[in-house]
Amino acid sequence: MNGIKRGGPAGARAAGGSPGGGLRLAGNAASILSSDVVIRASAFVMYALVARHLGTRAFGQLTLAFTLFYVWRVIALAGLKPVITRSVAGDHARTGIWWLNASAVVVPATCVSFVTLGLFIAVVGYARDTSEVIALLALGLLPFAWSQVCEAIFQARERMHYIAYGNVPVNLAKVAAVYAVLWLGHGIRAVILVNVASFIVTLLVE
Repeated sequence: MNGIKRGGPAGARAAGGSPGGGLRLAGNAASILSSDVVIRASAFVMYALVARHLGTRAFGQLTLAFTLFYVWRVIALAGLKPVITRSVAGDHARTGIWWLNASAVVVPATCVSFVTLGLFIAVVGYARDTSEVIALLALGLLPFAWSQVCEAIFQARERMHYIAYGNVPVNLAKVAAVYAVLWLGHGIRAVILVNVASFIVTLLVE
């Protein structure tokens, strides 16, 4: 770790080759794996619950909303994640500066993303209820983009366990909340709001 802080590749190789470095590598890999598994499993369960309780139309709206969300997140992130990871890994002391710089880019980029998504919805001419579902989920673009900036910093500083701390419990809670709102008789908008809330909570935890 000291070699990485100095920015020297030789030090980084030495850290990775030491027993402590090997354990850290294994721990980071396990954190990323557990986070990815829980995120994907929770998404699968959520889709299955919506299909069972709300039918094919709501399932299609959810699928469309998330497809567009993940397309337009590219604009919201503005290509920052790999840039931040490389920059912070080279100089940990400037982490705060990179966070501020990233925030200064993410906010206007997310506004552009939200506006262009709105224009796309208007041009395509989706049904009103479908457009509302897409727009509701788009409210999560900013917290999602900010949380990705945090994850880039954690990866650069080899603190991947913080990513798991944010993603694993929040996604498990999200599945429970989706089941609860469906059991109470709420519709697809409630499911979308649960997802937006999960983006916000993940950001706050990270």
